[in-house]
Amino acid sequence: MLGAMATPPRKIDKGMFFYVTVRAMHRRYRFVPKRRIRAAIQFCLTAVLEKYRDEGKIELYEFVFMSNHYHLLGRDLVGCLPKFVQEFNALLSAELNALRGTSDSNFSRKPYGLVQVHGDARLIEHAVYTLANPIAAYLVARARHWPGVSSLKLEYGQSVVVDKPRGGLWSGRAGHACRRASQRSKRAAYANRSVLPDQAELTLDRPPVMLHLTDSELRQHIRDRLAERERELERTRRNIRVVGRRRVLSMHYDGLDLPSADTNLPSPSGLDFPDAESPRWDREHRTDANAAQSFRAPGWIFPAPPRAPARSAALRTQRWNAYSPRTAATESAVSTRSRYCSRASSSAWLTRPTSASAT
Repeated sequence: MLGAMATPPRKIDKGMFFYVTVRAMHRRYRFVPKRRIRAAIQFCLTAVLEKYRDEGKIELYEFVFMSNHYHLLGRDLVGCLPKFVQEFNALLSAELNALRGTSDSNFSRKPYGLVQVHGDARLIEHAVYTLANPIAAYLVARARHWPGVSSLKLEYGQSVVVDKPRGGLWSGRAGHACRRASQRSKRAAYANRSVLPDQAELTLDRPPVMLHLTDSELRQHIRDRLAERERELERTRRNIRVVGRRRVLSMHYDGLDLPSADTNLPSPSGLDFPDAESPRWDREHRTDANAAQSFRAPGWIFPAPPRAPARSAALRTQRWNAYSPRTAATESAVSTRSRYCSRASSSAWLTRPTSASAT
């Protein structure tokens, strides 16, 4: 019976230290750290965490939200981690859809990544890895430069008040309140109501490691380890430029990260992206040695779709050419660099040109 299941059931132990990785749908940039998105993430995480923390169920030690995934490091005291993640994801997804006017799924259908952390040394390593995630992804040069939601500036045991955002679910403008169907079913009477408080307190718990140190000394120790990790990554990065804060904030939420060979993600609109190290890449682009050389460098980002509405025929044609499957008529007119992705460290985005037959 167990072999017929898609995934085996998770082993959730009481009192376990967990490291959770949750990815966005198709690794799209659903959590781009813009102002409204940061406010939504902060309040949703604070509201759900405060509920579980006051009930003595969850302790949270570190967290970071990247553009297309997030990490949580903490402890599950009673075995309620799946319910905690599900409740947080549901609230955040509803708020993001309300802000953007969409109804899409924001989180991957695949199960979230769960690692049980054992030992004090491993707990410290996971804490440093969480805070150094934006640096390891070549997005910023220092952890303090990352504009997304992170626990870097928080202190152990100190509470931070987070206000409920005045947008999205809590904008006070429920579209269904004026519909006759909602009024007949009495659903309109419950519009613009929320059981969540106007303010919530975010408290970072201290991990039970290095008990001979005070809270401030342990926090400083983790930040010193983070500084060492920054210097190590700076040496390995060499001449590779980071994406930078400005370019990260300019990303569209529907942009797509380039999947690697070990992912089984469906290609958008039939496009197929070969891995940089695969024989297919060398076979198709053997003539363009410079493109193959630069493509192997990390930090590649799939260009975001156009933000303007496709009202004109020319713009609709441009969108179709950018996301439709390649055909024999357009294959000869599409170059190597414009057919796939532009490097994140380049000076400008490359767009896919239209073929002569399309014009």
